[in-house]
Amino acid sequence: MSSKTFPIHQRISNKIKWNYRFAVRSKGLSVYHCCIQKTGSQWFKKVFTDNIIWKQKKLLLYSPRENFITEDEVILNRLLKLPDNLIVGPLYVRYNKFISIKKPENYRAFFIARDPRDLIVSNYFSLKHSHSPYDPYILKMREKLNNMTEEDGIMELIDSLAPGIKNTLEGWFSQDSAQIKLIKFEDFFGNNQLNEFTKLLEFCNIQLPSNDIEYLLDKYSFKNISGRKLGTEDVKNHYRKGTPGDWKNHFTINHKNKFKHIIGELLQKCNYESDDNW
Repeated sequence: MSSKTFPIHQRISNKIKWNYRFAVRSKGLSVYHCCIQKTGSQWFKKVFTDNIIWKQKKLLLYSPRENFITEDEVILNRLLKLPDNLIVGPLYVRYNKFISIKKPENYRAFFIARDPRDLIVSNYFSLKHSHSPYDPYILKMREKLNNMTEEDGIMELIDSLAPGIKNTLEGWFSQDSAQIKLIKFEDFFGNNQLNEFTKLLEFCNIQLPSNDIEYLLDKYSFKNISGRKLGTEDVKNHYRKGTPGDWKNHFTINHKNKFKHIIGELLQKCNYESDDNW
């Protein structure tokens, strides 16, 4: 939802609240939430703006605008001037661009990856049905996909998105910094989420009582956010299905062949497959 849709009094109130929290925020902790689209970025925003985080740690989330993966130097230059002592995210950037951002010495960063095949399918339904049309590209693709069969639409996105997905994941999976944690969407939102989330908070030097962590995970569970059980599909909802491996329900043989041709050994490099026989 664009800020233009909020009443003026609400925008003024939000601005005052932001300025106050910015002034009294905790110092000495800068965390960067990096990701690729369709990896739960809005979920992380909800969690990190929850009052539990604020009351316990005085940590404030800062979300840069116009920061989607891009080669536009104007946008990238804005990311070079990010403020410190915040949780910054989501940052939809490639690794080579992230390392050029000026950061404090003791920062922490985490990158959320996802099976590239599920990224294609999730983008397909999001662009076709549920994504907020804040950008002309989304409206253009929505019209295009709604005039194509599902098979042709998914093929269209494999052609247009797979090369960028490949470049993004290859960069992040090749880094070995102790200050950066790689997290797979499938692990984080799987059955072991409590342990995964706890480890992420510890890595980011965010200490929360275990009951607060459990409360946050319950409050922002798929069921409570979407109103449906995990795996129950609603193609017009931003939280469409929530289960990994959904690509198997939509990829045809032609999709597989095209995808393999574009991404090469990416799935093996990211430990999503042991070989090319999938």
